[in-house]
Amino acid sequence: MRRLLFLAILPAVASATAITSVDNLGSLGSGESVAYGINVSGLAVGWSTNSDGITNAFGANGPGSLFDFSALASGAESYAYGVNSAGAVAGVFYENGESHGAIWTAGGGMADLGPGSIATTINDSGVAAGGNGQAFIYANGEIRQLGTLAGGNWSAAYAVNE
Repeated sequence: MRRLLFLAILPAVASATAITSVDNLGSLGSGESVAYGINVSGLAVGWSTNSDGITNAFGANGPGSLFDFSALASGAESYAYGVNSAGAVAGVFYENGESHGAIWTAGGGMADLGPGSIATTINDSGVAAGGNGQAFIYANGEIRQLGTLAGGNWSAAYAVNE
């Protein structure tokens, strides 16, 4: 009986259609790029190396549509990690070699979360999370440190729910 059930399911699985697609988003000049997050509207975010060898955060709505966040991060090296459904992006830029967590908004603004921080994710309510030696939550313009586990000396947050 089990063999018969398996054989009955096999044709359905074999004829299933793909529900995803893969697109080449392009690059910012070097041919090198990495998409790290995508939202429900298809906005992909990540980083790409430009023709000067500088890595910049990007957003892309499809093939060949990369836009560079470097102007919002003073032209510094930057990386994007997460994006919410409104198009707000969590990431990091580097100023004089020091990391600064960043939230880039869909309207073209940027919140600097301070030196030594990295923003890794953002939810649809605009709450971001990341790390600066300790995991933190960023909400309503304020950073709340989450601390470390007992006996630990380092933590970071990589996801936040609603």
